[in-house]
Amino acid sequence: MNLKKLCICAIVSAMAGCATHDGRPPVATFDSQPELKLKSVKHWEAVASHLAGKLEPTLKAANQPVYVPEISGSPFGKIFPSQFRSSLMQLGIPVSSSAAGALQVNVGVQEVRHVIPGGLKPGELTALGGSLWYLDAAGPTAAALGGALAIADAVFSYEKHDSRPTTEVTLTTTIEQNGVYSVYRSDTYYIDGVDASLFVDRSRQFPVIQRER
Repeated sequence: MNLKKLCICAIVSAMAGCATHDGRPPVATFDSQPELKLKSVKHWEAVASHLAGKLEPTLKAANQPVYVPEISGSPFGKIFPSQFRSSLMQLGIPVSSSAAGALQVNVGVQEVRHVIPGGLKPGELTALGGSLWYLDAAGPTAAALGGALAIADAVFSYEKHDSRPTTEVTLTTTIEQNGVYSVYRSDTYYIDGVDASLFVDRSRQFPVIQRER
């Protein structure tokens, strides 16, 4: 197979989603569910109210004052517990200023950054097509190849401009008594990567030390 046919075969196969079946089961994807994005302090307040509502039956059944400690040194870690306390009190749940004699509700926050693998940038595939014109500048196959490249380029461009954030935060809420969890739940939200420092205490990160050879 010459170079021209090899290039055409590779591109058409990629666009058609062709795969070599080697006996392994195909990859399946989870059903896509909408995920809320935290973009303002008002959104934090809405999350606090939602969380308080979810915990209301458990906390009222415990018949104890509730203590909510700060999460961390981040802005979210300082403000969210206050919003959460306020939401609990609005539901008639007593909130204590100390842990003594109270039911402690812990809320932790973890940042998850998704690494986007490198690949062709928008326009690169079409630019590649320009170099292939030399294979058969006047032939109909080259024209068809150029059209296929333009379509594939549009797909790559769409993926590169996907507006979904690449950073998430997970809030883990726990209530533990006598070594047994009565509540353990996780809630995940999108955030903009530039806002990550609002949720995570960067001062606790340690420098990477390069070992001398």
